[in-house]
Amino acid sequence: MMKRRGDAAGFALIEAVVAVVLVAVMLALAVPSYLGFVADRTLQTAAHLIQADLRFAQQTAIARAGSGPRVEFCLHAGGYQVYPVNYDDAVARTGATAGAVIKRAAVGHELQGGIVITITPTPPDACAAPFSGQAILFSGAGTPVAAGAQAPVQTITLTYRGRQYRVVVAPSTGRITVTR
Repeated sequence: MMKRRGDAAGFALIEAVVAVVLVAVMLALAVPSYLGFVADRTLQTAAHLIQADLRFAQQTAIARAGSGPRVEFCLHAGGYQVYPVNYDDAVARTGATAGAVIKRAAVGHELQGGIVITITPTPPDACAAPFSGQAILFSGAGTPVAAGAQAPVQTITLTYRGRQYRVVVAPSTGRITVTR
């Protein structure tokens, strides 16, 4: 028995074109949302890494309180370092030089490339030699200091693909929070 022409199995060309167009529309709607999700997760991860390393710097400063109560978080274009500051005279706090780096994060390795990191207000203290950049200093009590005085609220802003996260260091308590 022969099949009639109208009984043929399969898809017509117009059906296949409609299916491809529907898939393309769904992808066009989904891709921007996915890219925004990826950017948010990238920033959130970087912000929490910085928060953890700032807390690490605080704890290191507290642990070193008797031998020179200052640890610096030095932020520069390529990332940041955490290191103790050693004094020739720990009591008078004179002759400050940077100790060995105890934590380092580099853009492109631990931090995603393309993230722009800034500190506001600009810290009054520069990083100890031989490092250069903006420094957040922690005293032996774990609170941020600036040139021997209490530091203002420090906000580290991370920007990536038009989105932002902030890491805020409170001056009197040293509490570190992450916000959008």
